[in-house]
Amino acid sequence: VLMRDGQPLSVARALCRYLLAWLWFMPALAGLYVGGVRGAGPTAAALLAGVLVYGGLARLHPQRQFLHDALCGTCLVNWRPPPRRV
Repeated sequence: VLMRDGQPLSVARALCRYLLAWLWFMPALAGLYVGGVRGAGPTAAALLAGVLVYGGLARLHPQRQFLHDALCGTCLVNWRPPPRRV
């Protein structure tokens, strides 16, 4: 994970990203709590639905970013080390 300008994350930015990443779960858990719903089945179903919706929101972002990355100004990068010379 890097800043959009390619710089490494600061500790504060990484903490912000971590806290906002809970958006994957918190709306579903809050809905269960407010609705008074209990049990493993409804909890699993609500969490699955919440994760699918949150993941689907990335499809609406122009750069296909997750909401917590867009809000924090971070982005995921795919990096592989160069091949080792033998």
